[in-house]
Order: sequence, then structure tokens, then C-alpha cells
Amino acid sequence: MLDIYSSVWFEGLSTLGNHGLALCLFLVDAGRDHPKYRLRNPGGLMREMIRRANAVTLNMSASLATLRKRRGGAVSRGSYLERGLAKIDLELC
Repeated sequence: MLDIYSSVWFEGLSTLGNHGLALCLFLVDAGRDHPKYRLRNPGGLMREMIRRANAVTLNMSASLATLRKRRGGAVSRGSYLERGLAKIDLELC
């Protein structure tokens, strides 16, 4: 269980939309098993992502690329994943 308050969830939904919120939720969940910096406050991270999305400074592409690298996958420029994430980032702006 991630313990994200419904108020944060609905704020994220209105700010990020369905796909953006799903990606944020994925990143929050992935943060729970970080090898060095275990996530202690999932709701706080979600709230911070929403704040950054409102300030147009949220970069989910970089977060997902870092997660992929951490889990042993290579990230190549122009990959399908990167192009899709760039499109989502543009939609959030």
C-alpha cells in the first residue's frame, strides 16, 4: 500500500491526467525499492511531482530513464519509450 491521500490523487488527476498520473504512480512505487534511498513518504513524492508539473519542471522522461538504468536496462536516444515519454511531457505542459 502506498498511502496516498485521495486529495493528492484527485489533484494529480486534474493536473497530470490519467497517463501522467499512472506514470507518477509507477515511479513512486519503484522508489520503494531504491537501493540507496528508500522512499519513506510516497504521498510526499507524489505531491512534489504534482507541484513540479504545475511549475512545468517535472521531467518524467529523465526519471524513467534513470529507473531503467538502475534496473540494468540500457536507454538509447530516440527509442520508442523516449519518444512516447517526450509526447507525454509535452501534453503535461
